Amino acid sequence: MTENIRFSQKNLSTLLLDRKPCAHAELFGAGGKSPLWGSVSLYSTPLGVLVKADFDGLGASTEAYALHLRFDGKSHVSAIPCSPGGSCRCLTAAFAVEDVLGSRVLLVSEGCDLPLALGKMHSVFF
Repeated sequence: MTENIRFSQKNLSTLLLDRKPCAHAELFGAGGKSPLWGSVSLYSTPLGVLVKADFDGLGASTEAYALHLRFDGKSHVSAIPCSPGGSCRCLTAAFAVEDVLGSRVLLVSEGCDLPLALGKMHSVFF
């Protein structure tokens, strides 16, 4: 199974209970020109990888699912849809956390390869 699994926000929040992130990235506006910033956390679950991201500095007119998180991991790219306002919640079986550790994470507009914000995925140690 390589597609995103669609769940309600309530069900995704339930999956987060008592879970700590396995990986995290801070994203900042590309080239320092944009006031856009945010964070991305990845959680391992029995159903796949839960992606939780929040962004500030996006315009209010952003269309639903016109933004994507892109993980440039080991030989693959996976796009995760984001809602207006920069909230991204998705359960995916398209990759494992280990596949994207150390890779670039980009927030891009649909149909555009220029990143709005970017960062690097790091492992989280407890």
